[in-house]
Amino acid sequence: AGGDDPPAPPAPVVTGTLSVNSEPWAVVFVDGVRLRSTPLLGHPLAVGLHVVRLEHPPRQLSATRSVVIRAGEETRLAVELGP
Repeated sequence: AGGDDPPAPPAPVVTGTLSVNSEPWAVVFVDGVRLRSTPLLGHPLAVGLHVVRLEHPPRQLSATRSVVIRAGEETRLAVELGP
């Protein structure tokens, strides 16, 4: 071996992105971590299953959804809160 190993292949993409919108606006939590208010666009997340919670404090509205993030892909979530 003369040290001429081929370059390592690029590391696989292990994140995707999450975009969330809601009516009315809501604060977005992912896996219990507060992120920001909707609309949330292109937030990077690890690949796999995540729990998304939306809270609209003025009207005490909330919703919880599960999403699966796939490598290199955007997952979109649109939620209508309340009646």
